[in-house]
Amino acid sequence: TPPDSVGAVILSSGVGGHAGWWWWPYQCHVGGQWQTCYTKQAAWWSDDGSVFRNLQISGIEYSVAADIEADSIGGYGWYDDASGNVYSRAFLWRLPDFTRTALHPADVRNSSVSAIDGERQFGSITTPFPFATHAAGWSGSAASFVDRHPSGASRSWVTGAGHGQQVGSAYFGDVQQPTLWPGRASSARSLLPSSATSASLNDADGGVQVGAASLPGGSHATAWRGAGDDYVDLHPMLPVVYASSIARAVFVDDVTGAVRVVGSAYDPVAERSVAVSWHWPALEERAADLN
Repeated sequence: TPPDSVGAVILSSGVGGHAGWWWWPYQCHVGGQWQTCYTKQAAWWSDDGSVFRNLQISGIEYSVAADIEADSIGGYGWYDDASGNVYSRAFLWRLPDFTRTALHPADVRNSSVSAIDGERQFGSITTPFPFATHAAGWSGSAASFVDRHPSGASRSWVTGAGHGQQVGSAYFGDVQQPTLWPGRASSARSLLPSSATSASLNDADGGVQVGAASLPGGSHATAWRGAGDDYVDLHPMLPVVYASSIARAVFVDDVTGAVRVVGSAYDPVAERSVAVSWHWPALEERAADLN
């Protein structure tokens, strides 16, 4: 965290460094006197943390760098008008010069980037009235925007991407269904297990998708391999003190097939969440290793 700030968060790490946000300090006039105020601004750190870059966007009040891959950083910024309406805008930064590209399509209300996979960016947009959130994709420009909303869903969004797959959620009726886009927008499919009442997906890599499912016993961190009932409930591997858990990210080694999943678990007695990591040698051994 920069020394003049009150806090910062890293949301993604990669060979290009670390991306997230920090509280940017500025002088404001409140109650007849000057004091230090803070706004949330997108930020980048070098691999070793020695170099910091504020990615502040002119005309945007708050911003977040949500994902980083190689030389690309994806995120969004937001601001409000005099009536209190909030508007968000998707952005892409390119290293090493931090050249910024606005990805916001002209005919939508809001947009944001939450995931990057190679030269493609993913997230969501909000349609004009009647407002609805739709999963979205880009290829480096506002003109490349593709609406990836599944047919029949009321709202949808992409939260993670890797190895040509995108994952997120879509609502059908009142049920949040974990959604996988293995290719085109029209190929979206639900990974909701038959034993779950709802679920969500947060990340994908190497053919593995992770998130959380409302299974018998509570909300459990879960890993899938491309189908609703081809999943592993990760929660039973935790100490019994934890009432719920969620998987946030996954990494699959291209050579060995080893899988690592990271997330958090909630302890209701201590009233706190703790960081958790699961790992196993290869996809083929996942069930034997975890059960």
